[in-house]
Amino acid sequence: MKIRPFYNNGLHYFVIGILLFTLTMQNPDNKFIDTPHFVFDHITPTTIIFVIGVVLILLRSILEGINIDYITILLIIRIILALIPMFYINDAPDFFGNLETTILCFISYYIAKNFVDDPNKIKFSMLFLFLLIVVQVVFESYMGPISFFDDAYVYKNNLILPIGGSNAIAAIIIPCFSFLLCIIQGKVGKGVIFILAFLSVILTKSRSGIIALFIMFFLILIFTNKINLKRTIKFITIIALLSILYVLFFEKGDLLMDAFSKTNNTIIERFQRWSMSLDLFIKHPIFGVSYLIQDAKINPHNWILNILASGGIFGVLLSFLLIFNIISTLKGKKDDRIIIGSICFVLAILLQGLGEITLFTSRTDFFFWFVIGVAMKEAKLYKEKKRYRKFDYE
Repeated sequence: MKIRPFYNNGLHYFVIGILLFTLTMQNPDNKFIDTPHFVFDHITPTTIIFVIGVVLILLRSILEGINIDYITILLIIRIILALIPMFYINDAPDFFGNLETTILCFISYYIAKNFVDDPNKIKFSMLFLFLLIVVQVVFESYMGPISFFDDAYVYKNNLILPIGGSNAIAAIIIPCFSFLLCIIQGKVGKGVIFILAFLSVILTKSRSGIIALFIMFFLILIFTNKINLKRTIKFITIIALLSILYVLFFEKGDLLMDAFSKTNNTIIERFQRWSMSLDLFIKHPIFGVSYLIQDAKINPHNWILNILASGGIFGVLLSFLLIFNIISTLKGKKDDRIIIGSICFVLAILLQGLGEITLFTSRTDFFFWFVIGVAMKEAKLYKEKKRYRKFDYE
């Protein structure tokens, strides 16, 4: 059997990315992190992944040539469009860090599309990522200085892993859960994945994450043609019971009222941010304001408005072209669980990204575009009927 060299196996790169984004961080260290992690003094995990990706692409290009598709071209154009507003925007927060993330999208997609021999094997990497974060969340919640039954808003801000705060953690758990639920066929396996996802998201106390988890669960039932009236009633009953338990045991008395009060404040703040994003688009409608929208004070916490404000009309058109190319390539392949799982992974990120920061961060963008690249590779194998096989995941 022919063994392909290390640089030619994209899943190795994906696993390295998982380890760096979940177990490392840049100085200064955070005193609230109890999970084991490594701290880099003068470099970010993103930069390490970026450099490794560039080296792999250059090595592959020299030895085997370049393979470019429409999405690769569009991602390169996206990098160029992000630079244009810099001619009239005087200041942008962490310009080189944000540019690095934009380029990383291209790197991640290109390696996944061209370096992954067997897309089927990504299920093991995805399971590893899912279990790693679940273990981190459970450990951190157990070791954290704030009790689970104390103030939710203090707690969720202290539940800080190397990958971010509570909503950011949920924004990785739910896509992984969605992917695995599409891949795994056995009822026991699906049940275990759901329980682990539900408990870990509850521990983060991410309200948007809890909502997104149940929405994705319902959507997956629809996608996999496993929904009917009986199951719908059962699903609604389970949600109602879990909601009652959540209120009784985790959100008691004044804490519940305080949660609703702060939820209202959060909604008001979101509307203010959305209004600022629209104002920026009106001021710079053609090419947008690029990385200025990443400023923590004005970030809209909504990927649609982020695209509108950061890229302007050209950014919106580019996004439509990306979406059109992805959909046109993946449509009609509902019997392929790798493709369906990848679609659900992407949808989960986009869903929670309507009210939280998910996309346009190095960690999420790396996973997002790698999974899309794997799906496109699988679609190519599906279309060409080469090495296409019926999977057995049980």
